[in-house]
Amino acid sequence: MSGTAPIGTLAHALNPNTVTDVRDAQATAAALGRTLHVEKVANAGDVDAAVATLVRKEVAALFIAPQADFRIWRQEILELAGRNALPTSFSNSDFVAAAQFWPDHKTTAILSHWLQYK
Repeated sequence: MSGTAPIGTLAHALNPNTVTDVRDAQATAAALGRTLHVEKVANAGDVDAAVATLVRKEVAALFIAPQADFRIWRQEILELAGRNALPTSFSNSDFVAAAQFWPDHKTTAILSHWLQYK
């Protein structure tokens, strides 16, 4: 991945922590000299379209914000990341554990320690 390639993130449109999470992620991306594309989703039905939008924007990687609904939607998120060959970083180990038990799944899940960037 190029050192200046844009990064994409999913953020929950209805979560009150989204504003802070997005602001922190944008500050981190800016400090790294990268563009951050944010797609907000309100329900599981929005995830596919949000990832498709990020793929069209040619993001080189995907970060999943630390929000509870993403844990519920993790199977869909993992499948979309794998299908689109997006290196994906998660804020907790649930996604990593889920990906390990799918022998036919191609996602490379990278555990992210989000707090180290704040």
